[in-house]
Amino acid sequence: MLGGSNGTPVYDAGTATATITNNSVTPSVSYTTPAVPWGGSASYSASNLAASLASAINSAAGSLVTATTSNNSIQLTSTAAGWRRSP
Repeated sequence: MLGGSNGTPVYDAGTATATITNNSVTPSVSYTTPAVPWGGSASYSASNLAASLASAINSAAGSLVTATTSNNSIQLTSTAAGWRRSP
């Protein structure tokens, strides 16, 4: 679809955050990353957003997880020792 004047494409844009929660402790602990911008151009992709969110997660003080990206997705790995669920 084309929009705007003279058939110029209009690209969606916004911000995204990630909220990480540890429900295995009482009371539960959670934090939300700072907002990261996304979109606004044809060259912006899902991998850009995944990389930005992973960076925000890894930069959070006291992060409960580490984040890595692959194929436009984010994988989270707990930083805490304890029970681990097999994939």
